[in-house]
Amino acid sequence: MRKIRAKVRKNKKSVPPKPPEAGKGFWLWLLQEALHTALAVAACHWLG
Repeated sequence: MRKIRAKVRKNKKSVPPKPPEAGKGFWLWLLQEALHTALAVAACHWLG
């Protein structure tokens, strides 16, 4: 569980996501990021 979390943190730090210009695209990007984060947390919780 700790190894998976460390990998996720390293990947996010090394490649920071670039948010597009404010507007519809920004909100879609924000929603996508939130979903990815939730899925990662859920996966860590279930696997751990």
